[in-house]
Amino acid sequence: MGKAIKHRGPDDSNIWIDSSCRIGMAHQRLAVIDLTSAGAQPMVSQSGRYTLSYNGEIYNHLSLRQDYFKKASWRGHSDTETLLALIEKFGIEQVPGKLTGMFSFAVWDRKTEKLHLIRDRFGEKPLYYGQQGNTFFFTSDLQALIACRKFNPVICTEALALYFRYFYVPSPYSIYEQIFKAPAASIVTFDSKTSETCSVLYWSIESSEYTNKTETASFEHSVSQLDDLLHDVVSGQLLSDVPVGAFLSGGTDSCTIVSVLKEVSNKPVKTYCIGFTSEAHNEAPYAKAIARSLGTEHTEHLINDDEVNQLAESIITVFDEPFADSSQIPTFAVAMCARQETTVCLSGDGGDELFGGYTRYRRAKRVQTIRALAGNPGQQLASRLINHERMQATINGVNFYSDAGSFLSNKSNNLARLLQLIAYDSIDEVYRDMVSYWRYPYSPSKAYEPHFQLQSPVNENTRNSSDLRYFQGIDLNSYLLDDILAKVDRASMGVSLESRIPLLDHNLASFVWSLPRHLREKGKANKPLLYELACKRIPGKLLDRPKQGFSVPLHDWLGGPLNTWMTELLSKDKLLQHGLLNLDVIDELLVQHRKGNRSIAPLLWSIIMFQGWYQSIHMSRDFPEQV
Repeated sequence: MGKAIKHRGPDDSNIWIDSSCRIGMAHQRLAVIDLTSAGAQPMVSQSGRYTLSYNGEIYNHLSLRQDYFKKASWRGHSDTETLLALIEKFGIEQVPGKLTGMFSFAVWDRKTEKLHLIRDRFGEKPLYYGQQGNTFFFTSDLQALIACRKFNPVICTEALALYFRYFYVPSPYSIYEQIFKAPAASIVTFDSKTSETCSVLYWSIESSEYTNKTETASFEHSVSQLDDLLHDVVSGQLLSDVPVGAFLSGGTDSCTIVSVLKEVSNKPVKTYCIGFTSEAHNEAPYAKAIARSLGTEHTEHLINDDEVNQLAESIITVFDEPFADSSQIPTFAVAMCARQETTVCLSGDGGDELFGGYTRYRRAKRVQTIRALAGNPGQQLASRLINHERMQATINGVNFYSDAGSFLSNKSNNLARLLQLIAYDSIDEVYRDMVSYWRYPYSPSKAYEPHFQLQSPVNENTRNSSDLRYFQGIDLNSYLLDDILAKVDRASMGVSLESRIPLLDHNLASFVWSLPRHLREKGKANKPLLYELACKRIPGKLLDRPKQGFSVPLHDWLGGPLNTWMTELLSKDKLLQHGLLNLDVIDELLVQHRKGNRSIAPLLWSIIMFQGWYQSIHMSRDFPEQV
């Protein structure tokens, strides 16, 4: 099981087994802090009561040593040893709230015979768990479970249906039956005596200590506070015994992180960027200009058609369950580029969710306004019209269901789109539609889609207000957790590179979240607080351009360098191996693709990624038959 996830930790491996309690842990180590054997895991506490297997970094572990263990003698200087000492001193429940960092860890308590699984506040590090028969499993990567003969890898068809809707498997589902993702900011406890599992949350962004302190803050003062916080966070995340670099895409988020890193680092700053030969998708020139302005040691790599096949086939083995956000390709490529020189890289992810950068937030707000004006009579009328035969023909069209996340973007479908958004029972359903790709029942999955609602941690009073935080909260619990963070973690750890995300420091995030709406949405600038902060260090002309995102020339690739690979994966023989997909839907997509319909490329990609995962990961061992 450990060897199956060696990519997550190639530097050392150890196995710990307590046969009397029938528990075992395998650990693969990526050595970042304390490279000696004193940092080896699984690690047993000094009393022998606790055993820990841990993935991540505790950035404040040295200050925790100073605060609570001034007279202690230590075997080494690893954060793993600090974590165990905290657990011995305070108990499991009190420890996560003291930690600043990203982490998932398993702690076996020999005294109570309970296993505790703890995940960081935003879910930067993955953590799966579940029970089949009398065996309880836990892991950072599903490939470890696949290697275990006690594990029965039955595909969860409900999870598959949700995958096609969102292009990722949303929590708490995993792609396998009876295996679940631990919620972010949770402690999951398994009692080996009763075989019962319970889960509790130890933190919420809504319970911010800043809430009552920022209501009267000015915009300028808030930017200054954010500046100070970000300096502290980036300085703390430089904690490492190996080289640290940074990803630089040219967007506001990564530019801000790199500019602060340049100020706090006592070493030359290395930055990394990926670009494309397709000018429409290439952000590399912007990143290069910003790197030149900041004076970083910049490495740029352009992905050409000859590399695309290798990258596409490689990412399938990196992701442990189906995943179809096509920006996974450049994310994996930039991680490969950085790994040649560094072991740790800072990333600007999290900025759009935290600072409200996605255009869909404002689109959802517009829909909210229209729905309020329409009222119940308008909603009822829209429901009747949407069921009209001619309107249904428009809705069922391939083009209509390929404009994922857009609002009134296709003129031929404007009326149908607007009526459907008005007809929904709640704004939650509206937003779910706006972040969906395949809309059930027009999905390639044969399975029924379960009743599943994306949840927001935000107070219900915010739901129908003009505050964007309700939609941001949904993304924090879903898109950020299961798409963005999963993508960054799997892509970076796939090449044994540790990614760190300063904007998701819980103190910084809590501060931003607590600011009143008029400060978070000030003016016309996208993410005004972060933009203002970036402009202190980077010329505005380098930042003032339309939001581009990490998009790729997917249609061109599928019609060019990836065409043979795609055709093979989508062959009838391979599709019939599992019988989980609707072949008619796939045939129609291929027809549309050959006609040059560029908008369906993401939909095709979702099927290709499932097929690739099924062939390379799920079929890689001698499994029991699918049931």
